[in-house]
Amino acid sequence: MSKLEEKLYEVNCRRERREFLSVLNPTMKMLFEKCDTTSRKDALKNLAFPNWDNDEASPARDNVPGWVRSEFTNWNSARTALMSLQFPEEKRGWVSFDFSGMHYDMSGATFCQNLFGILDLLKCGDGEYRDISWVGEKEDFGVILEKISGTKDEFEIYCWGI
Repeated sequence: MSKLEEKLYEVNCRRERREFLSVLNPTMKMLFEKCDTTSRKDALKNLAFPNWDNDEASPARDNVPGWVRSEFTNWNSARTALMSLQFPEEKRGWVSFDFSGMHYDMSGATFCQNLFGILDLLKCGDGEYRDISWVGEKEDFGVILEKISGTKDEFEIYCWGI
């Protein structure tokens, strides 16, 4: 990416962040305003998506600690499963929506304490859902909640290193 493209991407991310913050309820707005942020794409270098081979999923990159994939047939079951995970309180990771744009630095404790409200932010007006991740940059851990594309209401959770 050229310097100009990087600058335009950064400006676009800051604009999207302002728009995002402007529609949040006061509690969520305060949470996301106080987070350190970055738009660096390499902040999410430890994302661990699935790779499919003969109908079997495995992490798309090597040496992912304890990678587990779970599938859910509806939003409520995926939400419940994510909220039941035990997040390491002391670890810090980047919260990201749809794996692009601005990323928000949160501890496991903050992410867990605010997860109910954060998950409400994933519902789009058109009945669709945004994807979310909380992933370590320096440590290899994370969780991804992703809507399976092309389905009405099916979701996957990938979890590793927590």
